[in-house]
Amino acid sequence: MVPGHDPTGPQTVQRWFNTAAFAAPAYGYYGNAGRNILRGPGMVKWDVSLLKSFRVRESLAFQLRGEAYNVLNRTNLSGVSAALGSANYGQVTSARDPRSIQIGLKMEF
Repeated sequence: MVPGHDPTGPQTVQRWFNTAAFAAPAYGYYGNAGRNILRGPGMVKWDVSLLKSFRVRESLAFQLRGEAYNVLNRTNLSGVSAALGSANYGQVTSARDPRSIQIGLKMEF
């Protein structure tokens, strides 16, 4: 880590942390940056499930179920490139799954 530079950055997709705060150490030496000093993007994910059971007879019932994962469809970024000297150094390289919805019908007898 370069002395006098703060590693926190603007936290955008193109530049998640201050890339000028880091430099390669001299050959044969370890750097002075500690472990886990960079924090990646957080995650906010709401999952919702609704179900309704219908009894037709004493021995026959149906269950209708609807499930939605990441129901707010928030973009959850992941995968910040921290490889010094790479082409995408300091950039967010991927995102987690978008909203998905599934509906199911179950028969119980």
